[in-house]
Amino acid sequence: MTIVRRGALALLCVYFSMACGSINAKDNSDSAKLDEQDRQEFMLRVGRANACTQARDFTCAELQLGKAKSYANGSRDRQVLQKAMDSLELQRQLALRDNVKRQYAGESEAVEIQAENTERELAISRQREIETSRESLRQSERRRESLLQAERKREASQPQSSVMDEINKNTAKNLAILDSINQQTKDAYAETNRRLDSQAEDKKRARAASDEREASRKRDSARDKEANVARVDTQRERERRIEETQSRERELQRKMDAEKQARDLEQSRMKAEAEVAKRTEQKSIEQASAQYLRGVASGTRLVATKCPGGEGKYYASGSRPKIKPEVVGCVDMTFRAYCPGSMQYSEGTAHNFVGMSGCFGDTYEIAPKPNCEANQVRIEIVNARACSR
Repeated sequence: MTIVRRGALALLCVYFSMACGSINAKDNSDSAKLDEQDRQEFMLRVGRANACTQARDFTCAELQLGKAKSYANGSRDRQVLQKAMDSLELQRQLALRDNVKRQYAGESEAVEIQAENTERELAISRQREIETSRESLRQSERRRESLLQAERKREASQPQSSVMDEINKNTAKNLAILDSINQQTKDAYAETNRRLDSQAEDKKRARAASDEREASRKRDSARDKEANVARVDTQRERERRIEETQSRERELQRKMDAEKQARDLEQSRMKAEAEVAKRTEQKSIEQASAQYLRGVASGTRLVATKCPGGEGKYYASGSRPKIKPEVVGCVDMTFRAYCPGSMQYSEGTAHNFVGMSGCFGDTYEIAPKPNCEANQVRIEIVNARACSR
């Protein structure tokens, strides 16, 4: 619409005045400067917002986008602003996913450290139990050796039969002690193995649970990644369709504007041509009218006369030429009456003068009355013009 108005104004300027060119140039320059300043401020704010988004400073990004929104002008700026907001939302989701990933990674590492500590504790415990069993065997061996030495001493001091009985008795007792020690050692080994097996099973279950959590995390991550990719693809497809729609709309609007501008320019041209034709026709009519009136004035003859009942007043009366075509239908005739040799004259107007002479035709009073006889009065036609009443 602005282009049309300027085009019409330009045509009018051609026909009427060239001074309006400087006014249009100044208005266009001021408007362009303001639009360029807003555009630069908008792009600066959007650039800062994108930088804050990449740094994951989301508060900064929101602040810059809020400021950029006040400078957005037109669909293209709103589209750039929407893309920056979508990028901000995507970075937020990625940051949340990374936090969850770090949390899972921390839990897995803690489980592995706990399993390693448990394994070390089991190894230390097993080593201690083995050392305890070995020490018990050594003590049993020392007690058996001590008993054998004591038996040898008693054999030397007691009768043979008594010595044999005592030896058999002590031997049976020592064997019972050794059997008890061996059984305790076996029980200790069995308990140690049971503990180790239980701890190994616990470690296996913990590792399986950790592996399951890691697998679940990976599946969730893969699903999130696929969902994000699908969402991004959907968003891009939606943006592509929107861009295509907007492009078609812009092209259609451009064609409509061009057609409207062409129609307006054509209408302005036709209007201007009509104005020129009208002025030309009017000028031709005026010229014809002026020529006709000059012909009427040059051909009109007026004389002074007295009329019955006119109280001695002088009246102008006469005839006018019949010029064809009759361009002006009604004519007022301005005349000037004076006496020969006199510098004084009387002016009058013969309104709607048709040229019927005589007192019963067109008569017009001459005032003031000239100071000479009526037949001596001279009357000049000053001009003829179209009737004013």
